[in-house]
This record gives sequence, structure tokens and C-alpha cells, in this order.
Amino acid sequence: MNASFDRGLTGDRFLHREVAETIPFSSKEIQEILRRFAVPLGFALANKFEYTIRTCEMAPTPSEKKLCATPLESMVEFVISTLGTKDLQTLTTATRKGAPTQLYTVQSWTVVPTPNWMATACHVQKYPCTVFNCHGIPQTKPYVLKMVGEDGTLVEAATLCHLDTSEWSLTFYALRLLKVRPGETTVCHLLPDGDIVWFPRSATKTADAAI
Repeated sequence: MNASFDRGLTGDRFLHREVAETIPFSSKEIQEILRRFAVPLGFALANKFEYTIRTCEMAPTPSEKKLCATPLESMVEFVISTLGTKDLQTLTTATRKGAPTQLYTVQSWTVVPTPNWMATACHVQKYPCTVFNCHGIPQTKPYVLKMVGEDGTLVEAATLCHLDTSEWSLTFYALRLLKVRPGETTVCHLLPDGDIVWFPRSATKTADAAI
């Protein structure tokens, strides 16, 4: 498959909670936000930051829990609340030497069991500081895919399979790409560098499969 694991532009630091609480995070205050970060309105960068905010403001599905976290404490508190435990483990994509866009071959995969197939994923967003768009979705099955690129690049890719897509919007990109309706199929996707999957530490027994 053709894949890219580089997220590209992201913030390089979390804000302290005291600082984050003084900076607005709303599409209604985009001009003030851009002024705070010295980004001119109308620049491509400004449009990307505004898109991040509007994505964060989108309503969750009925069974989804969602939060865009700017301070690190908010992300951790949300994950603990969503999963109901402080005893947590994380899953991320790991590369041996970068991961350019190219064809990758899947060599094997590992299922990561979670209680009731519940996990919380936090996706890095394009923003001047570090912002994670976190959401907890039931019926989500994590995997680790061992992959090798055409140039020999080795990747252990964190992967999520959404087993129930019945609440998704008809306009959701993955459904349009697969030409299916909500609830008709499982949808799986790779996670780029920087994204984090959280799940209870008790769910550590894995099942491997080789291709």
C-alpha cells in the first residue's frame, strides 16, 4: 500500500495549563488567536490553524467522547475519565529511519486486545502549540502492523479498526473513499507519527499473525 507516516507541521510544545487557559480556542475568536501567535490572517498557515479549531468544534457522534487538549494535563485527565482507569498503556507508530511517502508491504500484524474493544485515540493537530484531538470510541480494535517500505524503511504502525460505523456521517471521507454507507463495513486506518492510542494496561496479551 502507498502510505505516509509524517504528520508534517505541528506545534512543538504543550502549553502550561495556566497559559492555555488565557488563550481562546474558538472559531469566533480566530483573529485574537492569530494575533497571539503572530500569524497574519489570510495566510495558508492561518487557514490550517482555523481548520484545526473548527474540526475540534465538530459535535461527536452519540457514543463518542471527544476533547481537543492543549495542556498535557487535559489530555491525561480526559483519557483517564474515558477509560475509567489510571493504569494505562500507549501505542504509537515507530519508525527506524524516517518514513517517506512510498509503497509499504505489510509483513505481519498484532492484535492489541482492549476491554470491550474500547480505546482512546489522540491525534496531533496543525497548530502553533501542541494540540491533540482525542476521542474515545467503543468497538475500536487496535493493531500493530509491521511494514517495510520500498527503500527498506521499517515501520511498526499503530492501526485502528472501527468495528461499528453506523453513527458516522454519510460525508465522512473514509466512507466516500470506500463507496459504502454508515454501518456497512469496518473501517481501518494507520496512525501517523505523533498520534497516541491509549488503553488499559491490563489488556496486554496479544495475538500475532504473519502474512
